[in-house]
Amino acid sequence: MKYLWLPILVALLLPPALSRAGDDLQAGIAAYTAGDFQAARRLLAPLAAGGNAEAQFVLGKAYYFGEGDEQDYATAIGRFTDAARQGHASAAGFLGYMAELGIGTPKDRQKALCLYIDAARRGHADSQWNLAMLYLNLRSMERHRYWLDRAVRQGQEDALEWLAGVWLLNPLEFDKTKAYLYLMVAARKGHKAAAERLRQIRKSPSFVAVEQLARAEQDLARWAEEVDVPPAKLTPISDDCYPPAR
Repeated sequence: MKYLWLPILVALLLPPALSRAGDDLQAGIAAYTAGDFQAARRLLAPLAAGGNAEAQFVLGKAYYFGEGDEQDYATAIGRFTDAARQGHASAAGFLGYMAELGIGTPKDRQKALCLYIDAARRGHADSQWNLAMLYLNLRSMERHRYWLDRAVRQGQEDALEWLAGVWLLNPLEFDKTKAYLYLMVAARKGHKAAAERLRQIRKSPSFVAVEQLARAEQDLARWAEEVDVPPAKLTPISDDCYPPAR
């Protein structure tokens, strides 16, 4: 109770402009989450123009998905790039995805690799998963396993479902308990393929599978995802990595 005065003191010490900017950012993100995209754009646009990385990222998503206005990949790339230059991992991951698939920019696997690496090093689980699969396609198995493991430990649902599938198809891996656990975690996160695979397994399980599923259910109650803490200092992304708008 003796610390109830602290938020009031902090508010009094903050410059009014910074306090208002923080309020607008939270309000803009809340509006975006609620689907009020016009309000989100109105609140976030001035902050993005002023250099706020989170506002730039959220606006980039709005332009990418065409939320609140027409879809505009060129502007999305611009907003994501502004945010990624400030170390915003999710923005770099989005740019990597666009470069890999050629969305709004020419396909460029090298740019995608560069951007994914930056985002993955900063702890972005989706980029760790994308990077793992990119390395798999490049037959770089050691790097593939390294980034796949980091994504799995963070609970990235695609990584969990994919690795579980690999283990379930491996005839040398008899104990499938961890594979079932990974499917359960992914299904709990809303992964449709994981949920369907589990449904099929439970539909007609073998005697051994019944025991393994029961153990996986017990492990699920103790499941804890790891927080991937990035290094204190990371080299900024090279300008050559950023994709041009098409």
